[in-house]
Amino acid sequence: MVLLKKSNTIWIKILLIIILLLCLFDMPYWYFQLVRIFGTMGFAYLAYYDYKNKIRFTPYVFGVAAILLNPIAKISFDREMWNIIDVILAVILILSMFLENNLKGMANEKGK
Repeated sequence: MVLLKKSNTIWIKILLIIILLLCLFDMPYWYFQLVRIFGTMGFAYLAYYDYKNKIRFTPYVFGVAAILLNPIAKISFDREMWNIIDVILAVILILSMFLENNLKGMANEKGK
């Protein structure tokens, strides 16, 4: 698998944040299906990218998010719970964007 540049992963995070926060509005059912598909692909890639870059914490969080959004073996929650999950995932993505350098630095220090 070809790894994208760091700047591209930031764009993936921004797009995921946008699609997750749009779920808070009254959207048609097909939109939520697309969120599951693109969310799973995006979070799975971010988990792989962070794992390959030896970041210790976020690959597991992103992996759980990919499983949670999985469109094949769906995990069902009511609308209110999904809204809470969407906001939590968006906050995690925002924090990972701002703390990415610190997480990478911690991974490098522990690896020495």
